[in-house]
Amino acid sequence: MARFILKTATDSDLYVEWSTIVDNLVAVGDREWFKSQGIDAERLDRADKTGTSCKGFEREGDGYAFGSFADNGMILCNMQTRRGFRWLPRKNLHAYAEAVMRGDMDVAEGDGITEPCHDD
Repeated sequence: MARFILKTATDSDLYVEWSTIVDNLVAVGDREWFKSQGIDAERLDRADKTGTSCKGFEREGDGYAFGSFADNGMILCNMQTRRGFRWLPRKNLHAYAEAVMRGDMDVAEGDGITEPCHDD
């Protein structure tokens, strides 16, 4: 299982570390904070360029990789609010990360930022 560094938006200095084990972010901070935590500059540079540190899963010619700026989004597991699995559109990653940093999980995992994965 992997952890990827995702840049939250092209015009931002906010990054998250995303875990495919917990299907959610496990760290959030700016570039300097991640560097102070020992994250390799190459991974951050790749995230600056593509939106993700992920490599090796690119589809031929379209720039897709998990969490890239070209990605539609990701499924996340909402353990704190017990809302189950939700869809986080890639365009909402920045708002999600900011809400998590504020500790406002009801907003982070609510309908304004995430979406139900399916109709119940």
